[in-house]
Amino acid sequence: MEWFHSQDVVLCSGLKESYVKGDCTFPLLQFSLGNALKRAAKKTPDNVAVIYADSDVHVTFSELSHQVKMLAKGLLAQGVTKGDVILVSCGHGTDFATLFYAIVSIGAVFLMPYMYEPQHISLKQIINKVNAKMLIINERNTSLTEALKTIAPNMLVRSGSVNTFDHMPEVPSLCAVVVYGCNGDKGLRDIFAETSTTDKQLSVVQNMVSPEDPCIVFISTGTTGEPKAVLHGHRSMVNTSYSLHHRRNAQGRVVLGIENPLDDDVLSVMGIISATVNSDVTCVVTPVNKQCEGAISDVIVDAIEKYSITHADLLPYMWKDMILHGSIDGHGLSRLKGGFTGSQALGVESVKSFTALVPEFMNVYGSTETSIVTANFKDDPLMERRLGSIGFPVARVEVKLIDDQHNVVPIGEPGELCTRSPFIFIEYMGEPERTRTVKDEDGWYRTGDVARMDQNGFLYFIGRKADNIRFKKMGDVIYPGVIEAAALKHNKVAEAQCVGIKNDDDCIGDDVFLCIILKPGEDMKEDEMEEHCQVELIKRDQPDHIFIMGAFPRVGIRKKVSKAKLREICQ
Repeated sequence: MEWFHSQDVVLCSGLKESYVKGDCTFPLLQFSLGNALKRAAKKTPDNVAVIYADSDVHVTFSELSHQVKMLAKGLLAQGVTKGDVILVSCGHGTDFATLFYAIVSIGAVFLMPYMYEPQHISLKQIINKVNAKMLIINERNTSLTEALKTIAPNMLVRSGSVNTFDHMPEVPSLCAVVVYGCNGDKGLRDIFAETSTTDKQLSVVQNMVSPEDPCIVFISTGTTGEPKAVLHGHRSMVNTSYSLHHRRNAQGRVVLGIENPLDDDVLSVMGIISATVNSDVTCVVTPVNKQCEGAISDVIVDAIEKYSITHADLLPYMWKDMILHGSIDGHGLSRLKGGFTGSQALGVESVKSFTALVPEFMNVYGSTETSIVTANFKDDPLMERRLGSIGFPVARVEVKLIDDQHNVVPIGEPGELCTRSPFIFIEYMGEPERTRTVKDEDGWYRTGDVARMDQNGFLYFIGRKADNIRFKKMGDVIYPGVIEAAALKHNKVAEAQCVGIKNDDDCIGDDVFLCIILKPGEDMKEDEMEEHCQVELIKRDQPDHIFIMGAFPRVGIRKKVSKAKLREICQ
């Protein structure tokens, strides 16, 4: 019972309906991201805020605050105003945190999207979707400058300066392009150094930024494949970081290893926010990984060892790479206490292997629209719940599970997961109707995920509602997550995905296809998995077809499995 009453939220017991809220006693923070940096610089000016591992550069809160002030004044002098969307390319080296805070501190909106190939199509689509006013590029990103030339062949862009334009029909909102270098006098701060903006003028602008104002756009394809410009506000980002820090419940100073911005946008941004909101955090931006098996773990383990990283927030495939391919002999991870992952559902075996690597590992559930919804507890005495659930709502997050008639379902019954909190996104930019289809007037967001809740309010992920399979008899609904979880219980299986493909007989429904990837060095025939499923699953849920594959088709920077492409392969 001591554990039950010592968490960051009030835990529940004896619930009858699938509704729960993360009630807490600590306050909702009511300040902007710019003010978060100011508070940290005042409280702990000499503490290191950010370490850039690629160049071994350490930046204190005081230094970061000064750099942000200078760059923010330069942005104002170039006509950037509150609400303007500033699109920045990845790969800003030691200017990453400076650029982020300079933009959001004056009320502008930060956007750092992953550019899909062909980049000229992706770039044009994003600029026009969010009406970006300025584009900031590192000169090393030659592919993006070439993409610009393809979009607007007559556009003349010089490195080392702010290039302004009156009107370009292809991207009418874009007024300026900044291309800067890393050496000499062409650096980002050098370009914006000459400014007429006074300290008083900067202060006036920054004081006009409120917690309700927008601050960042994430471009998400999620599991749907359709790009969405997800707009979040200062309050959302500040309190997401604050609540997650409470759930992490770390003892002592946190040295947080995060993704390099070239590898992920969300986790890298959340890391530098965590450093300022929770000023007992130092954020280590890990080197760029080579996006190939084995190379990822070597880069991360080297950074963990060199900078005595205590926690690492990484995507699932990076944790997996560390386990399967990393040259880990123990000493490199001796100081690593915990970390979290998210972006996709994990099986029990994956969580177990991650927890074995890092004892305080946390499995986090959320989405681009919701930020963090739930997370498990690092010291949950029920190991089965810690491994199998997606946790309990973090502070101030409400969760309910509903049926197709929008009624809250009884405890233990599957339902669509809906959530409401101060962390919910503002809107899909330029798409009010799309926003209204998922977010109602009371602030409830429909995730499209199916889950069940136990009597203590812990959530168990079942699958995407859109991926549910109509069974071939009696119209029953099958949840892919149930079949995937059963397959993952086999000690030879590393990954499992399940899809439904329409049967030629339209009265039957879908055939169930189970696709698996084996662990390195393992061998299996389809009939072995078939026998396993007969033991683990009721007859209704047993797959019609089993495919053993070398890899799954993945999309996006987070490498989520594409169910659509998987269906194409299976057909």
